[in-house]
Amino acid sequence: MRLISGIALGVAVLALALAVVALVGDDSGEGSPESGPGPAAADPAAYTQAFVDDAIRRYGELGREAALEYYSSPESVDGEWYVFIFDENDVLVANAAIPENVGLTAGEIEGSDGYPVGRMLAAGATEGGAWVPYTYLNPATGGTESKQSWVVRHDGLIFGSGWYVDGPPKSDPQAYTVAFVERGLALYELLGPEEAVAYYNTPESTDGPWYVFVIDGNGYTIAHPREEIRGRDPSERVDITGYFYGDDLLSATEDGRWVNYVFLNPTSGREEVKHTWAVRRGEHLFASGWYERYIGPPLRP
Repeated sequence: MRLISGIALGVAVLALALAVVALVGDDSGEGSPESGPGPAAADPAAYTQAFVDDAIRRYGELGREAALEYYSSPESVDGEWYVFIFDENDVLVANAAIPENVGLTAGEIEGSDGYPVGRMLAAGATEGGAWVPYTYLNPATGGTESKQSWVVRHDGLIFGSGWYVDGPPKSDPQAYTVAFVERGLALYELLGPEEAVAYYNTPESTDGPWYVFVIDGNGYTIAHPREEIRGRDPSERVDITGYFYGDDLLSATEDGRWVNYVFLNPTSGREEVKHTWAVRRGEHLFASGWYERYIGPPLRP
C-alpha cells in the first residue's frame, strides 16, 4: 500500500514538474528552435526570428561569455542559420560559420564587391528588430548569394541571423535589374544618400553590364562608375536616334518605371538598347538596366 502511495506521489510530482516546465516554456514567448516547438525552417522568416530570440534568451540565461562561446562553436550552426553578434563598439565577437570575420569592425565587413554589409547591419539593428537585405558569402555553398538577416539590438549588443534566398538569375535580366536597384535603395535607406553615392561611384559596384546610377533633385547624375558621366547636364540625355529620354527617366516615381533608349554598353563597347528601371526615393532617383543589340528604327517610349 505504501509502495503504491509512493508511486502515486512520484507520478504526481513528475506531472507537476512537467506542467511547470511547460508553463515556463509557454511564458517565455520565444517559440525558438531550441526553446521548444516553434516555427519550422519551411517558414524561414519566422524561423530566423526565433533563432535570434533563442540567442538572446541564451545570453540572458547563461551570461555573455557562455553565449559568445556557444555562438562561436560549430554546434550553434543549424544548416544555413548561424548567429552573429556585434559588441557595443560594433566589433564582431561571434560567428561560428565565418570565424575569420571575428574581430573585424562593422565597417570592415564588406561583400566581395565592396558592398558595406557590416555597416548596414549595424545601422539597421533596433531593439524591436529589423530586416536587412544584402548579398554575401554563403559558407555552406561558397558562393555569393542574396541574404535576408534579422538583427536585434539588445543590452548594447547586436544579435543577428538570416537565410539565403535564390535571387533572380541574370538569365532573367528584367527581374535581375529590379533586384539590383532594390539593393541600391536598401543601402540608401539605411546609410543615407552620401554613402550610396560614394559606393556607386566605385568600379567595384558594377556587375558586368549592370551598374546603378543616381540622379539628384536637379536632374544631374551624381553617381556613376564612369567618371565622365558624373555631373552630366540633363539636357544631354539624348540617344543616337535623337530620342530625348531624360524627361521619361526623370518622371519615374517610387513605384518605378522602365525607359528604353540606346546607350553605350561598357562591356561590349557598342551602342545598344538599354532597358532601364528607375525608382525615385525622396529627391534622388536610382536606376540600372541591361543591354540588347540594337537593330531597328529609332526608339520611342
